[in-house]
Amino acid sequence: MNENKQEYAVLLYYKYVKFENPEKFRDEHLEFCFQNDIKGRIFIAEEGINGTVSGLKENIEKYKQNLTSYPEFKDIVFKEDPAIKHAFYKTHVRVKKEIVNASFGEVDLSKTGKRLSAEELKKLYDSGEDFVIIDARNTYESKIGKFKNAIAPKMDTFRDWVRVAEELKDFKDKKVVTYCTGGIRCLLGRKRFCF
Repeated sequence: MNENKQEYAVLLYYKYVKFENPEKFRDEHLEFCFQNDIKGRIFIAEEGINGTVSGLKENIEKYKQNLTSYPEFKDIVFKEDPAIKHAFYKTHVRVKKEIVNASFGEVDLSKTGKRLSAEELKKLYDSGEDFVIIDARNTYESKIGKFKNAIAPKMDTFRDWVRVAEELKDFKDKKVVTYCTGGIRCLLGRKRFCF
């Protein structure tokens, strides 16, 4: 194999949706991953799914088709990047209480903010409009880089978001933009606290 040829892909996805019988899904999904050399970690719960996997590009296409064959996941959004090899060494499909370890308890999935594209965020910056941008990633991730004027609260893990939301409550009447690595933490954070 040519070391520079990107024959693999890494797939990131999540979806909050009411999902019945995650245990049955886990067993079927794990078998599918083994049969198609898909590696990574997938968390499934009654509240939805959250996964990051890698595989040969043709196997990743099969994986997307398999996942979207479930009615709950037919419209799931995938983020895909090319790779020169597997990004993971093992395959884990686990049933969890939450698809993101946040310890928030019950989350109202009907409340969410509007998603912004990169172009829409640039327009917001260029407009001069008054808004607050909050980094929902942990402190390690924020130190690597962040958006212009972003507030980067001190967080070791996303479970710290409960405390952070309380600290940021003065911004609840302002336009607030949150961001994270894949979208799930800022989505969950906005659903839980709706500021």
